[in-house]
Amino acid sequence: MTAVFNPALIIVDIQEDFLPPNGSLAVNEGRKIIPKILDLLDLKKFNWKAIIATKDWHPANHVSFASNSGQEPFTTKTFNHPTKGSEVTKEQVLWPEHAIQNTFGSAFPEEFAIVFNQMLKDQPIPVALKQNSS
Repeated sequence: MTAVFNPALIIVDIQEDFLPPNGSLAVNEGRKIIPKILDLLDLKKFNWKAIIATKDWHPANHVSFASNSGQEPFTTKTFNHPTKGSEVTKEQVLWPEHAIQNTFGSAFPEEFAIVFNQMLKDQPIPVALKQNSS
């Protein structure tokens, strides 16, 4: 039996809050990857069977935001399990506010959004957006 190769492209969290110059968790030179991603979206060059883009997608009151705990970003806090209480705990890094739902920081960069949103409408292959709030 011959294996069938069905390649998919998964683009993870390419959002303004992770990009310079103003992202709250910006990756240095992060915008340099965008032309390469746009090239990968060219279906004349690549035979993707599916394209998926994810977004980090937090409510403003997300428990992992330092501001919601009255602490500084990048410090840690121990959380109790929601149903098992202090019997099960987890230490969590507290982050600066980022990727808050429906804000500029949660948006795709414009040059990517234009191409990807058109693909969502027009492409003959599955193209999807997954927003993750965990």
